[in-house]
Amino acid sequence: MRTWSRLIVLTRHLRARNVNPVQRLDPDCDQEEYVFVALPSADAGIGAVATVQEPEGLSGVLPRTEADRRGLAYDYVAAWIVLGAQTDLDAIGVTAAVASELARLGISCNIVAGLRHDHVFVPHGRAREAAAAIARLTVCAPPYGAETP
Repeated sequence: MRTWSRLIVLTRHLRARNVNPVQRLDPDCDQEEYVFVALPSADAGIGAVATVQEPEGLSGVLPRTEADRRGLAYDYVAAWIVLGAQTDLDAIGVTAAVASELARLGISCNIVAGLRHDHVFVPHGRAREAAAAIARLTVCAPPYGAETP
């Protein structure tokens, strides 16, 4: 099934459930490199852009330069894409649509929900391709209730 067809199916699926389909995500890609690391503590000065308390300890996402400066080990070097659209935490299908499209292209993604925006971390070397794919989703799915040409 072509991308356009999949997005039409997704839009119909979301509308049938009275959910606003993916629209105007406006991805913005930071050119800096970010890494996922195990943090020794919740040090406010470490410069993490996201943290998660896991059973094994505190994990964080921080600029690669900061991880290198502190001698923190990492395996995955990512780019940070912020979805410019304000998304509700109870929105259905937005992150699924983004993850599905990136998976179709063979691009891994790690999505972190913020209070106002979703944040997508992708392999740094494929950041432009990922941002372009997310941007295409915004073109293909018109706002709920909008007439399509």
